[in-house]
Amino acid sequence: TSSGRLSHAIRNMGSSTSQLLDAEMTSWVLPHKLNYSETLRNYQIRLLDNFGPRLKLCFRDQEVYSYLYQHWWITDGVWIIEFGRGDNLTCTVMVHCNPRINFTIDDVFDKSDDVMQRMQSVCGATNYSLALRNCEHLARYIHCGAWICFQMVGDGILKNCFHKHMSKFSKVLNIFPDEIKPVEREKVPLYSNAPSTMIKFSRTAEALTEVDSSAYNIVFLGPTGSGKSHLINNAFNLRVCETAASALSVTKQVKFYQGTYAWDTVKRGSFSGPVNIIDTIGFCDSLMSADEVLDAIKERVKVNLAYIDKVVIVCSGRIEKPHSKSIKKFMEWLSFTKYKNKFVFVYNKADLLNSQERMTNLLTMCSIFGADTHQTNFGTTKNGQVISIKMNLTTGFPPGKSYSEIEHDHTNFTRALLCVGNEPEGLFGGNGRIPVDKNMCTIL
Repeated sequence: TSSGRLSHAIRNMGSSTSQLLDAEMTSWVLPHKLNYSETLRNYQIRLLDNFGPRLKLCFRDQEVYSYLYQHWWITDGVWIIEFGRGDNLTCTVMVHCNPRINFTIDDVFDKSDDVMQRMQSVCGATNYSLALRNCEHLARYIHCGAWICFQMVGDGILKNCFHKHMSKFSKVLNIFPDEIKPVEREKVPLYSNAPSTMIKFSRTAEALTEVDSSAYNIVFLGPTGSGKSHLINNAFNLRVCETAASALSVTKQVKFYQGTYAWDTVKRGSFSGPVNIIDTIGFCDSLMSADEVLDAIKERVKVNLAYIDKVVIVCSGRIEKPHSKSIKKFMEWLSFTKYKNKFVFVYNKADLLNSQERMTNLLTMCSIFGADTHQTNFGTTKNGQVISIKMNLTTGFPPGKSYSEIEHDHTNFTRALLCVGNEPEGLFGGNGRIPVDKNMCTIL
């Protein structure tokens, strides 16, 4: 395999290793930007009209400093757009029609308006980095809108080379450069008539720091289209995530939404604490494989989190075998059998189902993932009311509904997020926090 050949090269070419690292590390300290050459950019944008309506995502093995890795590009069969030629680290984006042979076609897709816009947005880029801003990042960004290099996650061939040398820069791995960061839209409340929410939004972050280590960390996980982002919006009662009814994942990189949470309990009274809610790329996005998505999610979680306090598994509709397989791998990585009380299973988009259909689908989901169907916690509110908090639940939050119409589901959902044991009292109860193993490089 390419990974095996690279490992062999690393063992046998110490001087090449040093040369590659010396050349590459100079790019890590630069700002994470594309750094356009305006002259080159204007010229290349005019050339884009030459591309036909069908495009191909392609790659081939390439050597740089005697290391073998994959060089990626986009082509219509004649014209090519790529970040360098793959044989050196001093390069720019190139748009040309030079013939190319001996390569693999990874996918074929339409040159839609969105794709054309992404092609335009990378023209003229000059700030190449084999780890942070490379040919695969650029090609996949054009292809599906995600700035991601799978050679830099999991057991990727570039990660094996650079990982131990770039600890200070790991949090910008697979993060959009400044010029193409998605523009955040205005944060609009979902329910204007809702009471004060238990979880309040503060800010969106690309990465977390040591200051955030004591926060209550909630990770959402599930297939594309299951409604993870919409559930996060409901948790905050604010439109903080982009959502869409699509076969493509709207969330193109792992995102961190920060805020505060508050409980009102009989034992400790009113109190609050910081919270991080983590939105992840949807499994089985039609443009990325489940294993690729899994590695990308796990890499971002490992880099940013030492502990997880709640894992929310979200499904809707028919639970396909590839979906369940990917989710089970993630559950195994986080030691589900040891930390069952830290997992919430949500069968979402159930607003059109009757009570019997809701329960049938929820039981099916719990059966697939080995969840305890009797997993229920109890707590006492400040006014002395004993409440039942279900950790396996169905939800339905259709757009256009008033808060009173979804209040039951919303209350149950929020309590499940924040409950940590047999008393909903905030941080670090139950069986302890789930530790994130920093040393595991691949899913079991």
